[in-house]
Amino acid sequence: FGKLTKLNELFLNENCLSGTFPESLSELPRLELAVVQGNPDLRGSLNGFCNGTETRDDRNLFLLMANCGGCPGAPSLVRCDCCVCCDVVTYDCCDIEGATLWNHANLGLNAAGNIFSFDRPCLLNETLAHYADNKDLSWITDGRE
Repeated sequence: FGKLTKLNELFLNENCLSGTFPESLSELPRLELAVVQGNPDLRGSLNGFCNGTETRDDRNLFLLMANCGGCPGAPSLVRCDCCVCCDVVTYDCCDIEGATLWNHANLGLNAAGNIFSFDRPCLLNETLAHYADNKDLSWITDGRE
């Protein structure tokens, strides 16, 4: 990431990414917004963003969203003390104390009017069941009414 010195927004959410966050990610000097939640197989620490580094001032960071288990009962493979933490099953996002801030899911519709966001191979079966049982999706239309 060393050559991305002018990058100020990074959206990697819901891309089925796996592996470990590179430590150099937190060294991006101008990064103000990073959204990496919705990748249930991505792990590691993002605490480099919380503590600042020689190359970045953590005061520049406006929002960092990850699957770091901040919501009560949420699974976590990511460590982050300054993130808005989102649950990979419910898409609830919580602050550091565990209070729910919002529910965040990027929903898109395919030509048949089905939610293509739910067609990803990394989406957890628990998420599909949660949305089927607990979320009112009746407001979603395919634009052909």
